[in-house]
Amino acid sequence: MANTLPHYIPDLLIRRWEDHRAFLIEIKDDKDKGSEKVVRSEQIARNYIEHFRFDWEYKVIFYSEIQSAMSKEQISIFMKEVDIKTDLYKFKREFEKN
Repeated sequence: MANTLPHYIPDLLIRRWEDHRAFLIEIKDDKDKGSEKVVRSEQIARNYIEHFRFDWEYKVIFYSEIQSAMSKEQISIFMKEVDIKTDLYKFKREFEKN
């Protein structure tokens, strides 16, 4: 399996309490709408969901769709933190393999 699926960590995974529906959510910059990067990310996410037979629904949300008390700058900082933690997680996993 490791050779067929890329390592994947979604931005968010949310399960609603009311109806137990689960959403794998990717947050993307508006400038990336329709880009190969977003298309590829969606393919990877959908393959991941299908491969493990999760009951998740894939959603992509662009910054302009987020209504939040956070500014775009704060959201950007938050997403960089997520990327840093993701990189550390990947590094730790690679380190533990060796």
